[in-house]
Amino acid sequence: MLEIYVVDDEPMAIEYLKVLMSSVEGDHKIIGSSTGSMQAFEDIRRLKPDVIFADIVMPVMNGVELAERVMEIYSPKFYLLTSYRDFEYAKKSVQIGVTDYILKNELSEELIRKTLEKAEEMLNEERRNRQLILEHNIRDFLNSGSIGSEDMSYNDRPLQKYSLIRFIAEPKIILHHKTNSAVYNIDCYEAEHLVWPKGITCNCFLKTGDNEYTAIFFINDVPAEAGRVLYKAADMLLDLLDSKGGNWIGLVGDIKQKFFDLPGSYREMGDMQAYLYNYSDQRIVYLADMRDIKRTDVDTAGYIHEIELSLNEKSRRAVELTEELFGEASKNLNIWEYNEMIRDLYRMLEQFDKAKQLSVNSLIISDSYNNTKNAERALLNCVEMLLQELEQAHEQMYSEHIRKALAYIEENYDRDISVEMIASDIGVSEGHLRRLFNQELGSNIVGYLKNLRLDKAIMLMKEKGEPVSTVWQKTGFTSAQYFSYVFKQREGMLPREYVKRGLLL
Repeated sequence: MLEIYVVDDEPMAIEYLKVLMSSVEGDHKIIGSSTGSMQAFEDIRRLKPDVIFADIVMPVMNGVELAERVMEIYSPKFYLLTSYRDFEYAKKSVQIGVTDYILKNELSEELIRKTLEKAEEMLNEERRNRQLILEHNIRDFLNSGSIGSEDMSYNDRPLQKYSLIRFIAEPKIILHHKTNSAVYNIDCYEAEHLVWPKGITCNCFLKTGDNEYTAIFFINDVPAEAGRVLYKAADMLLDLLDSKGGNWIGLVGDIKQKFFDLPGSYREMGDMQAYLYNYSDQRIVYLADMRDIKRTDVDTAGYIHEIELSLNEKSRRAVELTEELFGEASKNLNIWEYNEMIRDLYRMLEQFDKAKQLSVNSLIISDSYNNTKNAERALLNCVEMLLQELEQAHEQMYSEHIRKALAYIEENYDRDISVEMIASDIGVSEGHLRRLFNQELGSNIVGYLKNLRLDKAIMLMKEKGEPVSTVWQKTGFTSAQYFSYVFKQREGMLPREYVKRGLLL
């Protein structure tokens, strides 16, 4: 809102200006007026209006002298009112910084409207320039800890404390780099001038990166409740940010005793914000809560390889492994590592789809996702679809009798089963079953069962850590000696040597 002050030694002139201004639409208000220039000076010094209209010819102190004294204190938009054109007055006005002078006989509603619009435009431009300078100095301070401007000099007070709140637009999960993320621009001045909870003030709100803003808060009267009050302030700023677009998360920093402790807090928050995507179900997070979380390395390449192997086996284990990978990744990876993991997984699924010549419809996927949950849901759907298509291809490849035989073997490989038992279960003769196996799989039943049991044994040793001494019992082999014999036949070494060489890793 534009705050206006009017000074003229003629009361009727003041009333006329008030009538004109009340007729003009806009966000403005006359906050004071006076018929005496000395009283006007005291009012202006106290109220600091944005716009001043002053008569040039007044007793004691004329309009030019009043403007000169006011300009020594601050720089409002100052308009001089005169009844006649006088070049010397105009020249003097320009020299001391008067905005313009207006002929009283030309005053009209339209002239006042244009004058106020121009004044507001100039004030906004000046405010933006001051804000840019302040933001530049603050950014330098937060990044380097040094102060490069007198405007940034703060004296720590005994009971005053300080804190930062960083705001980050929830990052997109990018599968294809061609995607351009939206950039949100916020009016920092508007954010600074919200009505804050009692006891704190926002000293500065500034852009500190693409889709990233930081607020500096001074805490004066509520040290015991500072955390709660800062949470409320973060909530207010998030409402403003959300209204401009995007989904935002607020990170509330520690409360500091000294202003010069803020750069250290800013750097730590910068390190931690790479993990904020893990908190998409929360609107506001405390730095202290993130600091306590212990993170471990995640073998994303190993997981993706295992998912591929499980897909090859048409096993539901592929879905379980994908869910497990997402759980571990979201707890331990930063946003860039997580993005890379998502892209690697998608590339593997895409290559698997092409290699198996499956329907490309199984991998219909967006270039980017607004959050991790949506990206994970889409990739899990891809895994599910691939399994469905593998199963459909499997059904189309084999006769009904072979499908039933393979299903029986998959369910009972860990028992002592025979060709006779399989044939009996599916309702065909042993001879017919042997012929079907040779025709459709190019293998005999015993050889197929032996290889399946070996694959299952290796998987148990690798995934479950099953020891060699007992794994043979869980995969249908009749003895440890026979297991070792057939294992060496296929792998070229005994099981213990296989484990010792680290081939299970």
